[in-house]
Amino acid sequence: LNRSRGMQNNTVLSLFQDAHHNLWMALDNGIDYSEISSPISMLDFNCNLEATYTSIQHRGILYAGTNQGLYYIKLSEIRNTADGNHKFTLVPGTEGQVWCLHVFDDELLCGHNVGCFSIRDGKSRKISSLPGYWTFIRHNNQSDTLIAGTYNGLAVFTKKENRYVFSHEIKGFKESSRTILEYDNLIWMSHGYRGIFSIELNAGLTHAHNVRLYKASNGLPDNLPYNIHLLNGQFNVTTSDGLYKYDNKADRFYKNPRYAEVFKGLPYIDKIISDKEGNLWFFTNTQMGVAFKEASGKLRTFMRPFYRINNLLLPSFEQLYILDSSNVFIGSQQGLIHYKPSMPLYAEHQVDPAYLRSIVFSGNDTAIAVLPAALAEIKSNNKVLTLPYRYNAVSFQFTSPAYEYPGSTRFSCRLRGYEAGWSEWKQESFKEYTNLKEGDYVFEVKSQNIFMLESPAVAYPFRIKPPLYRSRAAMIFYGLLLMLFFTGNVFFIRRRIKKARLSEMMKRRKQLIEQAQNFREQSLIAEKEIIHLKNEALSNEMNHKNKELANATLNLAHKNKILNDIKNQFSQLYQERDDSIRRHQISQLIRKINKEIKNEQYQEVFNVYFDEVHSDFLRRLKETYPNLSPRELRLAAYLRMNLSSKEIAPLMNISVRGLEISRYRLRKKLNLDHKANLTDFIMSF
Repeated sequence: LNRSRGMQNNTVLSLFQDAHHNLWMALDNGIDYSEISSPISMLDFNCNLEATYTSIQHRGILYAGTNQGLYYIKLSEIRNTADGNHKFTLVPGTEGQVWCLHVFDDELLCGHNVGCFSIRDGKSRKISSLPGYWTFIRHNNQSDTLIAGTYNGLAVFTKKENRYVFSHEIKGFKESSRTILEYDNLIWMSHGYRGIFSIELNAGLTHAHNVRLYKASNGLPDNLPYNIHLLNGQFNVTTSDGLYKYDNKADRFYKNPRYAEVFKGLPYIDKIISDKEGNLWFFTNTQMGVAFKEASGKLRTFMRPFYRINNLLLPSFEQLYILDSSNVFIGSQQGLIHYKPSMPLYAEHQVDPAYLRSIVFSGNDTAIAVLPAALAEIKSNNKVLTLPYRYNAVSFQFTSPAYEYPGSTRFSCRLRGYEAGWSEWKQESFKEYTNLKEGDYVFEVKSQNIFMLESPAVAYPFRIKPPLYRSRAAMIFYGLLLMLFFTGNVFFIRRRIKKARLSEMMKRRKQLIEQAQNFREQSLIAEKEIIHLKNEALSNEMNHKNKELANATLNLAHKNKILNDIKNQFSQLYQERDDSIRRHQISQLIRKINKEIKNEQYQEVFNVYFDEVHSDFLRRLKETYPNLSPRELRLAAYLRMNLSSKEIAPLMNISVRGLEISRYRLRKKLNLDHKANLTDFIMSF
């Protein structure tokens, strides 16, 4: 550790090792901090490295492929890079984007944007000018044939005089082939936007005569992308829905349950690398992790050691090179990251506590600040700070002494009495509340470090008193005022009720007098009406009697006339001597008398006066029963007058027996049951 590695100067006056086993240095001008306990270190621009896409070791030299060219350094000199004389050196002729590094038969091949290079002892030899070499694989485990994936398809390299040389491009397939592998005598290639290709080559490896595209219709999930891997000799595909394995008999993909528990809860896994011990190193689109193989054979996933470098990884271009069990190199945006798996990560298991730095209560252009010393005193004495209502705006500042990547420390807080749930995790180290109501509050805050470990919550209680108009004294005053108001209201209402009752009594008395006066007036009007009705009834009765008298007089006159005629006739009879003539005249007299007996004039007069007295009885009866004869109507009228059979028979000039027959006929025409009383029916009609 010296100035070349970032120290402010080389004069170290004092050393201190913290709880995370990291080193603090007191310098003659300032304080420095070094994470000497971290298993992760960076070979960056200080070592001439920028964004690194690939790395490999060959013949004691570590090579790093960057976006500026291929760089190398001897492994024995890596620890001496701090002196400024031992840094990564550019391999001449490799300027530009380096995509891959592979060693085949002790020959290092470099896939480059401008072609393919053979690298040895820090020198390059271009063996192909075909642009864009993504990767290389050995064909059918043969030592003299390689297949390369390029920007425009596939190419073949063969071995001549112990060196690999470019042979030819494979025709019939022109897709960019960044990830390829060989399985079941087929070349498989994953395309980020289309799916997975299977490519069947001819015997001479010159043509792709059968190309198939596998996607959702072949058992894979709908969502792209896919990526291909060989794990324990089995062909697998990583997808957004987990790992799928290929069944060559069914020519279809099925979900692989073997790794479901290992990668449970993780998003799409872009790349998986298996080492010699059976550990699986993997990259998702945002994170890196490793599944270490335990003695029982079970894989256990670890991701915390890489939390601090996740944001430095190259999305979709993640790279990892395992030199041995203690040295792993990871490509990043800032250079080459070195990870030592055997080194313990103390901070991974230690929680960094949260602290309140200060609290400020403000209002009405004034403020009250509570500093750490006052906070400690209040906490030790179990006191609760009580403030006037005007200080109902509060600001909290908090922190956490997490020095392992402190920029990633996040906080979550809540104010009990104001909000129920915790806030989202944020990097802001302050929180403000305004317009708080009176009451008891407890502010709580907790921190979360880069390793996703949460600290216990720190609590600070305080109380805001109500404003004067809502204070206890004000409430008592309001209560007394309310009681006075109700008492006055009761007195006023009672007085109004008494006054209203008196007014109502006077009004009622006046109404009674008016009602009595109206009643007397109505009585006089009623009496006059009764007298008028009585006079009208007497007049009607008089008219009726006059009509009866007139009728009786007319009938009497008529009968007197008839009697005079009979008298004259009989006088003539008496003077006649011829008996035959007398008999004839007597016969005429009899017919005349009979004719008068049958005269209907009297009957019509009787009907008119009868209907006037009995509410049009005969008219209603005739309308209801139109088949009744005049004689039967007359019988009904006599029954309506409640006359007996003996009284009715002479009036109808028939015998009592004949009257019974007439009654029977009338009953039949009225459709009366034999049990019904004829007189009762006539009276009620």
